[in-house]
Amino acid sequence: MYTSMGTLLPFALGIAINPASIVAAILLLTSSRGLTKGLAYVTGWLLGLMTLVIAMVLLVSTPGFKRMSTTGEFTAWVMLIIGLTLLIMAFVQWRQRPPADAKIPFDWLRAVPRATSFMALAAGLFFGLFNMKNLLLMTAAAVVISEGSLGLDDSIRLVLLFVAIATAGIAAPLIVSFTDNEHSGPILADWENGLSVHNVTITCIVMVIIAVQMLGLGLGGLLEG
Repeated sequence: MYTSMGTLLPFALGIAINPASIVAAILLLTSSRGLTKGLAYVTGWLLGLMTLVIAMVLLVSTPGFKRMSTTGEFTAWVMLIIGLTLLIMAFVQWRQRPPADAKIPFDWLRAVPRATSFMALAAGLFFGLFNMKNLLLMTAAAVVISEGSLGLDDSIRLVLLFVAIATAGIAAPLIVSFTDNEHSGPILADWENGLSVHNVTITCIVMVIIAVQMLGLGLGGLLEG
């Protein structure tokens, strides 16, 4: 289990370090009834991630997938394809980065503070579920979990730990608001400004680092095979 978690940790951090989703959480928390909206947002994110990881684990646990991955070569190719896809995504995002003076990375984020609690829940679900980077990293994580040949209890613990780490990014502003409500405003404002300004740079660096790891895993698997 611990070996699998060591492989999965960068994937979970890759999901957690998502500037746009963290900025959305901050904007919700700094609006009216912010704590309620922030909690709803994190709940939606968790529901989205849990749905995604369970679907991926069920997919890779099917007899057809297990037959394809018995030699490890199939898994190696999955890692290579995901790694190359992440590199392409990083390149495209870098080429399409917004002007340096753009405060909020996406125009639709400006409407977030006006969202209701239900809309915040839906936004969290959207960020967690309908995200290409999350889908790719969840697929890789599910393959690693499936190959670990773990018991049911260990698999459940591994999935829960993975989701908890992947949620750390958007949960951090909520934790700050709960634990230090009096001084949370300036802290969250600084986070929002830094993440907004460096959104594309952070996202691209994260994707490149994880892509390199996946390419290494894929090439290593093919050479061993």
